[in-house]
Amino acid sequence: MRNYPTFPIVLDPLLPKKDPEEVLRQLPVSTATRSRRALAPMPPVQTDDHPYLDSPRRMVDALRTNTFPEGMMYRTLLTQGAIAALAGGVVIGLPVLLRGRRELRGEGAVIGYAACLGGGYLAVELVLLYHLTLFVGHPSYAISAVVFSMLIFSGVGSVLSSRGPRHQVAVRLRRALTAVILLGLVQAFVIPELLVNALIAAPLWVRLIATGLSLAPLSVAMGMCFPYGMRLVRPRMVPWAWAVNGWMSVVGGFLTVLVTRTLGYSWAMVLALTAYLVAATLVGRLDRS
Repeated sequence: MRNYPTFPIVLDPLLPKKDPEEVLRQLPVSTATRSRRALAPMPPVQTDDHPYLDSPRRMVDALRTNTFPEGMMYRTLLTQGAIAALAGGVVIGLPVLLRGRRELRGEGAVIGYAACLGGGYLAVELVLLYHLTLFVGHPSYAISAVVFSMLIFSGVGSVLSSRGPRHQVAVRLRRALTAVILLGLVQAFVIPELLVNALIAAPLWVRLIATGLSLAPLSVAMGMCFPYGMRLVRPRMVPWAWAVNGWMSVVGGFLTVLVTRTLGYSWAMVLALTAYLVAATLVGRLDRS
């Protein structure tokens, strides 16, 4: 193995000879930072599914002892989640207090359904983005390919969901949700490995097209779920469903990052598809027209 030269890390250009770790330790985070305590042991092996050295116990220990830099990272993540929760509480809670208590009475299934789809969609997208980055070969290209493909094909699914008689909507919605769960498992745990084995040496444009086509079936099914659901609910509930769906897409992104860091991408995908499973159990309570 070739030995590459090593270079010193300089954090402060005014103190080039100062130890970088010592500079970090002296940052004004808190007084507890300087009394560093032992954290929970790191996972013994980093894997593709769990590439981080985080765990739930390690996160709790870092927050409890205020250890630097782990404690700062976890506090930052939790602060972002708190901001997202507070923003949702303001932009959704105030309308509920002003005019929504009567409108939302007995409509918990609609709110739960919209929340599950909002959080589940973003979680599935983030996990697939990670799984396909290796195949595409560059994070920027992977983000462009995955997000573009999922949005385009989800739009196709939304268009298809406008067809069909009213009495078949609930049946088709259950089929779409079932397809999302099954295709999501295949897309997360089977397709990436097949693509890598078959086309990893192909030109970039071939890998981008293969990425888009592999995401098409799942994305079409995911695009059907929300429009089908909105065809079942009372018209006055559609704006509320849109609001909750959009808010939960932000919360779902934060939760996915937290789960992937502490438990791994497989757990994040399982939880995302569980959200779609919960949504499937609520279909029977959506049709109140």
